[in-house]
Amino acid sequence: MNSIEMQAAARATAVSDFLQEIMASADPIEGLGRDVTVIESVEAAVPRIDATFANQPDLQAAVRHTIGTTFSRLG
Repeated sequence: MNSIEMQAAARATAVSDFLQEIMASADPIEGLGRDVTVIESVEAAVPRIDATFANQPDLQAAVRHTIGTTFSRLG
């Protein structure tokens, strides 16, 4: 695997890990301690995007795009 492929894999992993963390927060046992909707989990994650992906605008954009698509599909 060359360095470009390794960087792409690392970016994909970072985005995937962040999104998995969002979905895990909907689990009342591991998450916020109560039944949480997907929308609540996603809304709670939005303010963390900038800090989590500081100086990584491409990753911020990827996460924001996924979150925007999620909001759109959930109505």
